[in-house]
Amino acid sequence: MEFRYQLRKKNQLFKKQLNNPTDYNIKNFRLFKHKLTTLIRLSKQLYNKESFEEAQNSPRKTWSLINYFIKKERKSSFLKLLVWKMDRLLINWKKVADILNTYFAKIGEKIVSSVMNQFDLRSNKYFSSYLPSSQSNSIFLGPISQSEITKIVCDLNPDNSLRPLDL
Repeated sequence: MEFRYQLRKKNQLFKKQLNNPTDYNIKNFRLFKHKLTTLIRLSKQLYNKESFEEAQNSPRKTWSLINYFIKKERKSSFLKLLVWKMDRLLINWKKVADILNTYFAKIGEKIVSSVMNQFDLRSNKYFSSYLPSSQSNSIFLGPISQSEITKIVCDLNPDNSLRPLDL
């Protein structure tokens, strides 16, 4: 169902009630607002029910829906920063900046805590305990100097390489 028309009508009744606050206009607005709120609430419930029925045989889709509906409530706090006045959207930029600063300042702590939770800190194991035993037939590469690289490049046969125009 399309709610744009009903929302527009509710806004018109609200403006009419503000401009001319008679008992009839106030009751008319409250009644329409109540019916619209009930209709929206029922539509959301129907949508949720149908979504879960579609995802009934898929645990992944079911959990995805659960997470979507749970996170949806948390995100609504941002809408409190938006204020409508005289058909103009006003944003409290200081609060938005504070929220963003707080969020980005805590990202490092969240990452560290999620990584640290994956490891058992009580075991006191060193990284070498997870590596296989050392091999006696292993190869060791020492540091290379610039003169060694220059000598190898100069010893290359230029006839075996492509010229820029051959590409």
